[in-house]
Amino acid sequence: MYNNDKFVLYFLFILISLLKSSNGYAFIALADLVRYSHAVPENIHEVDIAKNVTYTSWFMSIKKNIIESLGFKRDSLISVQTLEKLLKEIGYQRELDYPKGRFIQKILPSPESSLVVWGELDGAFHSLIRDLQQLKEMGLINDQLKVLSKTTYFIFNGNLIERSSYALETLTIVLYLMHQNPRNVIYIKGYKEDKEHWIDLNLLKKFDNRVDKASIDQLSDLLRTFFSSLPLALYLIAPDQRERDDKKLVRISYFAPESLEFQEADIPYFFDMYADSSLLLSERSYKKTSIIPYVASSIYIESPDKELISSKGLALRSKDPNTAWLTVSSPTNRYKGLYQFFNDAFVIIKTAAELSEWTITLYYQDVRKLTGFQQDPSRFLVGGQLTSKDLQEKVIKLSERLNTINKNIESIKKNCVLPHMFDSEQSLLSAPVVQETSFYDYRLFKHNLSLNYLNNAYRFGC
Repeated sequence: MYNNDKFVLYFLFILISLLKSSNGYAFIALADLVRYSHAVPENIHEVDIAKNVTYTSWFMSIKKNIIESLGFKRDSLISVQTLEKLLKEIGYQRELDYPKGRFIQKILPSPESSLVVWGELDGAFHSLIRDLQQLKEMGLINDQLKVLSKTTYFIFNGNLIERSSYALETLTIVLYLMHQNPRNVIYIKGYKEDKEHWIDLNLLKKFDNRVDKASIDQLSDLLRTFFSSLPLALYLIAPDQRERDDKKLVRISYFAPESLEFQEADIPYFFDMYADSSLLLSERSYKKTSIIPYVASSIYIESPDKELISSKGLALRSKDPNTAWLTVSSPTNRYKGLYQFFNDAFVIIKTAAELSEWTITLYYQDVRKLTGFQQDPSRFLVGGQLTSKDLQEKVIKLSERLNTINKNIESIKKNCVLPHMFDSEQSLLSAPVVQETSFYDYRLFKHNLSLNYLNNAYRFGC
């Protein structure tokens, strides 16, 4: 519990520190948002949420003349008025740039792009702020929330909102990121943004004590327009795949493959266009083309999923024939209580000229300790449909890399003992017995196991 006197003084200090910028938004710097997040409790019990006993009710209890005597209006902090302004500005621009209706989006990343991907946040405002602090330390954004490279993308993969006391804060920050970086921040539609499911969440009731009743209809219309303007899926096409007839696609979507309302094979011409673009699904036509696209790898949400929840925020879906990554970024009370998930988490995909060289790294931090983010890197493309030519090339490359790795392991074994990585004969643990047709999978298993050993050796200072 906060000491009331200290809490009031600290909150008033934040009000004084928030100077309005020329664009009309009070939170002009990440540092302001950090102070703001520190001023409000992160862990609000469900019983408090039900009673609406949050910092919002406390804020509304402050007399208007106290705030205005300091030269601020009640919308000086993150507010419904700020949200409305962002929805209007972004909504107008999206009407010009994107189709109206259910559509998909495609970007062609450069050979050295970085794609920061969040799984469902579910209103985890405090966690999002810590993520942004980490990204600032990594040099990907500045204090004004500007993405510093044209080849860096922020991707929010649906379910940004939930029955959370911080739905307003979380949505506002992502909208502000979109406002600051209209080409580099992509918000993909999730279940809760789709088909007006956000109405079932009683989202507007979270704003009732911050907005006049007369304005609730206007806010509802703005939210409806914005959520309907989000794509159902985002596709990435690696440089080495753009001129191939059998294109391997990367799909990022909230929805699992079997839940999508379309098939990539029905719209091959869309993936044959050499430019970032969007496609309205209701207007797709079946043009003649030799392209045969299929999804070699995907990132999506499957919640609750044992494989994902038992992970730190990123897991492979074992039942999918191709590479399928599951993500989550929501250390909220729901995930903590039901699934024992306690991590700030996001992933960064590093692209390369060849899809086979892409990597995906999980950044995670235990919210119970907050001792700093750790990294867990992986090869992005694990498995997938391979032609005989692909298989031959990959095995050769993998064999060469394994030889180099094994030489390093032999050196490490002399100076460092990690018994869980070796069998009784002190040799690197072998892969399970596999059929000849899965030879590449066997080599890949050995490769990943070797990398895992090297990573552990590095972490233990060997």
